[in-house]
Amino acid sequence: LDLCTELAASDNPIPIILFSSAAPTDAMLDCVRQGQAKICWALSKTSESDWLLSVQNLLGLKPSDKVMVGNASTMQALSAEVTLIAGSGAHIWLSGETGVGKTVVAQHVHALSGCKGRFEHLNCAAVPGELLASELFGHVPGAFTGATKARNGRFVLANNGTLFLDEITDLPLDQQAKLLVTLDTGKIRQLGMEQDIAVNVRVIAASNKPIQAEIAAGRFREDLYARLEDEVLQIPPLRERGEDVLRLAEHFIERFRQEYKIVRPVQLDDALCEQMLAYAWPRNVRQLEKLIARALRRLLPTQEVITQLAWPEADAFSATIAPVPVHKSNWLPTYHQLHAAGQTNDQIALALGISTRTLYRRLEALEKTAELDAK
Repeated sequence: LDLCTELAASDNPIPIILFSSAAPTDAMLDCVRQGQAKICWALSKTSESDWLLSVQNLLGLKPSDKVMVGNASTMQALSAEVTLIAGSGAHIWLSGETGVGKTVVAQHVHALSGCKGRFEHLNCAAVPGELLASELFGHVPGAFTGATKARNGRFVLANNGTLFLDEITDLPLDQQAKLLVTLDTGKIRQLGMEQDIAVNVRVIAASNKPIQAEIAAGRFREDLYARLEDEVLQIPPLRERGEDVLRLAEHFIERFRQEYKIVRPVQLDDALCEQMLAYAWPRNVRQLEKLIARALRRLLPTQEVITQLAWPEADAFSATIAPVPVHKSNWLPTYHQLHAAGQTNDQIALALGISTRTLYRRLEALEKTAELDAK
């Protein structure tokens, strides 16, 4: 902490983030009181993605699409798993419903892997079957009618990196066999070529279909699945992530606010927040992203508060998420510590791993509870 004092006194002070494995210490709070630190964060209460987002906000960086946003216990567990296996090079099978963010998880794995190669993404369902071999492995001129130029496939492009095969269960059986050979040998053969090419590629595969049912129906090779399931990561649906809905919404607001060049701050209405927490989100994070983008595009020139989203008429608010009883939660001591140290509610909310509006709602609920107890 002596270093904080030296940095704060320098001619070119830089932003400082203090970390603690538990509640902030007295020494940390002193640094905050003296203006030597911008954020005081209890690391054990936050996920790695929240740490990354705080750094982005502190430095004024554009929100990244590759960051796993979330502080729910399921997302913290997923983030911990990703951190453990990212550098291993093991192939990974991602499982989860449509729209849960499998691409973001795959990008996050690649970002943490330390690989020097690039990240390549191929949606197997979006490529016609007759073109998949060329798309995956590449071809030389004259390999087939219309092949006038050589083309590198995704394996060559992703060499020493990561290849994310989304909706892999839509891959035809003949291409599944070729993929299995590549995984077993570490080599590919481009269409029209007689020699093999050695490649070093981590494959991350994903599907929203129950894989065992696909195997039982003969639509997916069991031996290929066995090669791809070195590690299996289950991504939870948005309806099971509690207040992560609001954290994600704020992340998307900031991203689209910058993309659409909206200078003024934009926030969510309290009543809308309650609706969002109660909604079932059948199309998960992708649905939330699209609704927030649409709301930002339709903001009036002076509007700063989003009061409604364009909910699909066929959907119903079927999922109810019970809020944490404020008088029984353990956030209050940390709130009092940071508030006494001069932290703003925005900074305190960030330290607690919740949104600012969630913090205000908790404080209001706490005040109402105190009034009822007084009666």
